[in-house]
Amino acid sequence: MKFNDDDLAWSRIISIYKFANDDSKSTYLVKHYKTKSYEDHYIFKCIRTSNNDNIIATFDVFHWSQIIYQIDFSDNCYIYSQLGKNKCSPRLVASGKTIKKDIEEYIRLYELEHHQ
Repeated sequence: MKFNDDDLAWSRIISIYKFANDDSKSTYLVKHYKTKSYEDHYIFKCIRTSNNDNIIATFDVFHWSQIIYQIDFSDNCYIYSQLGKNKCSPRLVASGKTIKKDIEEYIRLYELEHHQ
């Protein structure tokens, strides 16, 4: 994918916490791009990780559930991770549709487990 030709829609700094009762957070610079074909993609660049050095490629459904409150991903978007200073080859991590499906399944299992 060639990101240089895409239009930057916005940049935002977000933070996520490893646990709900934990003060350690990770902070990311997120850039949202729109392509000529109106496809969305997001590039996450790590600024600071203090929650066991989790990077976006190792996020679990708990991390994504925190992010989804800060960024409203469309089903048709793609999420990439920019590791280090290499801007030319971000790594594909997930799609918006997959993340939303995983979160829905996580919530369903959590409710089943706690309502029996």
